[in-house]
Amino acid sequence: MKSSRPLSLIVWALLTSAAILAEPARAASRDLLDLSLEELMNEPITSVSKRATRLGDAAAAVSVISAEDIRRSGFTSIPEALRMVPGLNVARVSSNEWAISARGFNNEYASKLLVLVDGRAVYTPTYAGVYWENQDLVLEDVARIEIIRGPGATLWGANAVNGVINIITKSAAETQGWLSSNAYGTEEQPSSSLRYGGTSGEHLHYRVYARYFDRDRFEDSNGQPTEDAWRSMRGGFRLDWQPPGDDELTVQGDLYSSDVGQNWTSPAISAPVNLDLTLMRDNHGGNLLSRWTHRYSDTSSSSLQIYYDHLQEIYAGCIEKRDTVDLDWQHRFELTARQDVTWGLGYRRSSDDFPLTSAIVFTPQARTMSLYSVFVQDEMSFAQDRLQLTMGSKFEHNDFTGFEVQPNLRALWKLDADQAVWASVARSVRTPSRVDHDVRAAMLWTSGNPPALLTIQSNPDIRSEVALTYELGYRSQLNPTLSADVATFYSTYDHVRDVVAGNPYFETSPQTAYLTIPMIPVTEASAETYGAELSLQWTPTESWRLNTGYTLLRMQTHPVLTLATPGRNARHQIQLRSYYNVSRDFELNGAVYYVDHLESLAVPSYVRLDLGVVWRPVRELELGLSGQNLLDARHLEFATLRSATRTEIPRAVLGRITWSF
Repeated sequence: MKSSRPLSLIVWALLTSAAILAEPARAASRDLLDLSLEELMNEPITSVSKRATRLGDAAAAVSVISAEDIRRSGFTSIPEALRMVPGLNVARVSSNEWAISARGFNNEYASKLLVLVDGRAVYTPTYAGVYWENQDLVLEDVARIEIIRGPGATLWGANAVNGVINIITKSAAETQGWLSSNAYGTEEQPSSSLRYGGTSGEHLHYRVYARYFDRDRFEDSNGQPTEDAWRSMRGGFRLDWQPPGDDELTVQGDLYSSDVGQNWTSPAISAPVNLDLTLMRDNHGGNLLSRWTHRYSDTSSSSLQIYYDHLQEIYAGCIEKRDTVDLDWQHRFELTARQDVTWGLGYRRSSDDFPLTSAIVFTPQARTMSLYSVFVQDEMSFAQDRLQLTMGSKFEHNDFTGFEVQPNLRALWKLDADQAVWASVARSVRTPSRVDHDVRAAMLWTSGNPPALLTIQSNPDIRSEVALTYELGYRSQLNPTLSADVATFYSTYDHVRDVVAGNPYFETSPQTAYLTIPMIPVTEASAETYGAELSLQWTPTESWRLNTGYTLLRMQTHPVLTLATPGRNARHQIQLRSYYNVSRDFELNGAVYYVDHLESLAVPSYVRLDLGVVWRPVRELELGLSGQNLLDARHLEFATLRSATRTEIPRAVLGRITWSF
């Protein structure tokens, strides 16, 4: 593999030197460099307490990816943008797949991270994870992404064990007029979005959009195409109605369809042989969400949200059809002058159907699952608001394990106006999925006489995984140009899911007899994770900002597990991001990422360099050129569980034109 590291490092050094020596005028727009560090700490977030809270007052490990972060990064997808968050494990598996988790347990089917889009959960009960290839948004419409590293189950429920990612889009009032965004490069061929926002009357704002992209296939370590190209079309709308008075109404919806190429190693029962296949997944779906908010007073409000989600996924010869209806009501009120209470009720009904196939069988074929929930959270202030105490719990009932309780206790102590210490303890659960409870799937032939077929078989007695997490953090604005955020954690996990070999038995096919070895999911192991996450923001000049982050993660399992192995997670990660305004119309942006090796997957460590320039010749037009993974022609980031093909992530160059009018 030919490397271009010396040339790329020279370019990085030249750009950094230019940033130090130049004395440019500041940009006219209000971007990240227009905000002081104090203003950034005052930015409101909603994911920690389900109401607007200052980032600096959050008793949790919280990161925010702003719209400016996304624009400057040159990333074209939500999963790639998540690389910017210290404490997240983000590894690209192929052109259309990612392994994303927080604080360990990473794999392409990671199941302890809850993801929401405008409050709509995109978690799937099929395997308790996220179909990342379906979460393709118009990035110019994303207001911010709030990331909680650590448990968020008290407010958001089961499966928010190690983190919550809440993607929040802009209101229709913030996206008025036309916007056209077009990108073309070595990976995007092309990526195009068109959006229009308007008004109807004085109080109703709306937007409609359409998006299309065609992403090229990647290659393996031998330079052979991996046939994982990815094409998608998407469209949708949003309405925001704010009549005079105390009510607000939002209605939004999306439709999408995509063709996703993937590599599978699948057993052929009649041969018997393992076949390396290239499959084209035909996925489509849509959603419709409505949210009504009523304000009773400055200290009391309620909201009612309902959404419907439909999807059809095709993979490995299996067809999944799923329809979900979710109803959520919450009420916030001030109990006393120093006590704020938020509570709510929820109901979710998810109906699926898996038509019978030869490779994957669900029993029963169709199932309707119901989830009932109640939560309450009480936030109290003491010592002239220097001490904030938050306690609450989520109470849920699911069809697999019944009643689950997920409490937490958080405290934040403001040492002075510029620094605070926080701590928390929380219990959270990951409930069983359809794959755990109801599936039988042929996996792989092993050598021997007679031949043996490994299969996944369900376990109707599987239990919920339970995590108990302790956190301690420190947040400080050290001086007007430098701020620091440190979070440490220690988590214990009981009933950790893994697979073990059951009793072998003989089966027959039309040609020969063979031995079946069932691999059964069990929850009999335990695990521990601990580590630290550090982020620093430094503004050496008015036109230059540096963000750096370091993540330490250690993980142990008892006994050694097959799936949740510590060696699937990087022990050390380091990142440095630079935003620099050369002039009011010209930007230089760059980032360096170091990710430690993944021992159990034989994935070596790597250093990634991204560089980009942005030029605005006029206010309405933005031209961008970015390069990603510049140090190597390609590198490996992860290894899939389902195929022997090891896809490598290539160097990429992207040109972008964004026109708003």
